[in-house]
Amino acid sequence: MNKENRWQLLLLLGCLVVLILSACGQQTIDTQTGAGDEQEQSQEAEEPVVSEPNEEANEEANKEEGESENNADEQQGETVKITFYYADHDLLEIVEEQHEVVFETDEDKLRAVWNHLQNPQTETANPLWKNFDLNDIRWEGTTVIIDVSMHDDAYFGASAEGMAIQTLLDTFAQLNGVEYIHLLVDGKVSETLAGHVSIEEPIPVDAGIYSDQ
Repeated sequence: MNKENRWQLLLLLGCLVVLILSACGQQTIDTQTGAGDEQEQSQEAEEPVVSEPNEEANEEANKEEGESENNADEQQGETVKITFYYADHDLLEIVEEQHEVVFETDEDKLRAVWNHLQNPQTETANPLWKNFDLNDIRWEGTTVIIDVSMHDDAYFGASAEGMAIQTLLDTFAQLNGVEYIHLLVDGKVSETLAGHVSIEEPIPVDAGIYSDQ
């Protein structure tokens, strides 16, 4: 082999080495790129699915609000509109007011009506029963038993006593099932409240104890 052929052979071998090295380098790059892609796909797969917290929170809040409103309605109970009767401050006539009474049971209704009789909404109304403490109020068939105690410093003349009992009868007469009112004083049957009107027996709610005509 002459010198020229030897150089050609070396040149070919050099080119072959370069091609082999280039091929190896490309394979390494492809391998690294593939590994990177797999890593990115793995990260994407591991990322949690993010829901829409605002929408879910709003739905939960609306649900709780609705339940709260329902509970409030249940606690509020039944509401009825009743005309309440009072005296005027000169004890010359009976005046009336309309109140909304809220109650849950029939016993609650009786106490609510009594409380409204003691607390008018206007200054022109004189609540004559403000001078009494309620000891007990309950149903006995169609009769409402009302046990009261009169304040020591309270004064009831004949007119005021008649008006007080009349306002009581006219107010409770609006409740379904009430036919009589039986007043007790300090838990006992009494002849009168203040010496003028007999209360020994149950009084019909349609009785005319007092008239301002």
